[in-house]
Amino acid sequence: MKLEDFLKRNFDKDDLQRLIGYISDKTTGTKENLIKRIIENYEPTLKTLLLKNFSRYGLEKICSNINVKNKGTVTEITKRILDSIDFPNSDSEFFHRVKIDHKRREIIKYNYDQRYFLENFFSKDELKEILAEHGLPLSGDKETQVDRILENINPSRESILEKISYDSIESLCEELEIERKGTFFRKENPLPLILKKLKEFENKKESTISKLIKPELSTPVQSNPTLKDIHTFLKEYKFLSDGKVTEKILQEELFYTLIETFGRENVIREPGVGAGRIDFDVHNVGIELKFFKKDSTGELDRMIGQINRYKATYKENLILLIVNNNPSTKELERFLEPIRKENIAIIVKQY
Repeated sequence: MKLEDFLKRNFDKDDLQRLIGYISDKTTGTKENLIKRIIENYEPTLKTLLLKNFSRYGLEKICSNINVKNKGTVTEITKRILDSIDFPNSDSEFFHRVKIDHKRREIIKYNYDQRYFLENFFSKDELKEILAEHGLPLSGDKETQVDRILENINPSRESILEKISYDSIESLCEELEIERKGTFFRKENPLPLILKKLKEFENKKESTISKLIKPELSTPVQSNPTLKDIHTFLKEYKFLSDGKVTEKILQEELFYTLIETFGRENVIREPGVGAGRIDFDVHNVGIELKFFKKDSTGELDRMIGQINRYKATYKENLILLIVNNNPSTKELERFLEPIRKENIAIIVKQY
């Protein structure tokens, strides 16, 4: 069953709003629009969050709706439900909406496509004008109007940009950091500059993602990676993020890298392990990433117990990846000493 059909059949509007709250700030709209937005913003993390808020009774009810056996533990029932859903795969366009924030080098989702410009630079009245030109209904909220334009007209990005108002053009140029001097004073057409800038962004994005998702490894990674494959990859991988980074930024970069390197079907983000959540599970190998910097020893001390709990689940298939941003290694070694005794694979990268 496709994810879209599963959501239509088993989720009410409140369920959908809670779910989309994990991946988007915008939680308004009709049930159909919410489902559409979830599908368009799908990422692997959503799989682990899909049934998060359902009780056992709710899970059993879903089983009845989709004709799946509802006996067993909650974990078994949840797995059975998830296995019955056809989630988007790594070839889907939705997995490649990636932008690098060049100021913070943070990887975020984005796409300067037709929808982006219609939603952000057109008022409802301006959207109605486009609909009226093509004899289409004018009713509905802004999102419905945009959907109607894309489904029935499917205008090119260039034709949409040609219709943007002067004020919106100024806002767009400011967003894209286009120098307005000369262009606006002489009332020249700014469209070529905008298209040129978008092309530069796309080339930059493709170049950056290419480096990110296709790191040069001395040992080719297998389609069914082993602990050794994953360990070799992590040991050789160099983080692209620079400047002022956080652990979250490094996790985000590594997440997309792991997907493209080992396949989406092999990567789970933040799966539950006992009472906690490990950062990544790659083909049954657990990976915990910690960004070690000055004054973070208290946090690392608290992690010792958590690492030991992960060890109980993953046994020998556990990797602790430390990105060290602290010039003093004494504190780090103090933290690592008891972990080394547990025979946990440790990789330390100087940052």
